Amino acid sequence: MRRIGLAVVVALSLTLAPLVSEAQPSEKMPRIAFLHVGPPPASGPSPLGLTVKRLREIGYEEGRNLAVEYRWADGKIDRLPGLAAELLRLPVDVIISADTDAILAVRRLSPKIPIVMTVIADPVGSELVASLARPGGNTTGLTIMSSELAGKRLELLKLIVPRAARVAVLAHRDHRPTAQLIRETETAAQALKLPALYIVQVRDPNEIESAFVSMIQARAGALFIQNTDLLGPLRPLAGDAPVQGFRRGRRPCCVRAKFR
Repeated sequence: MRRIGLAVVVALSLTLAPLVSEAQPSEKMPRIAFLHVGPPPASGPSPLGLTVKRLREIGYEEGRNLAVEYRWADGKIDRLPGLAAELLRLPVDVIISADTDAILAVRRLSPKIPIVMTVIADPVGSELVASLARPGGNTTGLTIMSSELAGKRLELLKLIVPRAARVAVLAHRDHRPTAQLIRETETAAQALKLPALYIVQVRDPNEIESAFVSMIQARAGALFIQNTDLLGPLRPLAGDAPVQGFRRGRRPCCVRAKFR
């Protein structure tokens, strides 16, 4: 996580440096924005506390020479275009996001605003960049390139729960990388000769509890969670009642997949 924070800061500093050096004391300060499809964190407004901290260490301090905006879609992908338009009207100088759909929403409105992506699974396949060697366009940043890890995650689940007759996959419906996640996971399941997958897709947080009920009723013995801004915060639910059906001893049989 420290390397991710540092890389994001490097990308941001390259964008902000000329803005700060050219700005006059009377002019507005540079403004960056975080745009996410998920809900705001309960602990505070900052989704990338380490990034903000690192910016402060190299001289960019929120409220002094840097303005920071946060926008959250509360798990509703259809809200992203409106939030992106709102940020562009402010305007902001650079937008940061860890979500493919958020970045695509910005790119549809502006081909020029700099975008820094963080932990994106497949930027080439999602058409965020032309290629890894020559991304082109207005988007740069980081990729975790995790599509090929679906088999490893299922293999890990099989080792943890060798008698599981069915593996549940909890995914974000309408999220662009989800189709790839399901395709890669189904291929891996066939290779590992897993008897069955039970795929459940949700659009917003209100559907998550019923999704767990459905998976438990389907007698799934293990759970594979897509790691998006909507579903990533499910880690604290590991001890809650809806997850009891997936518990083996005191450990939930669950693996999170990074498909943003």
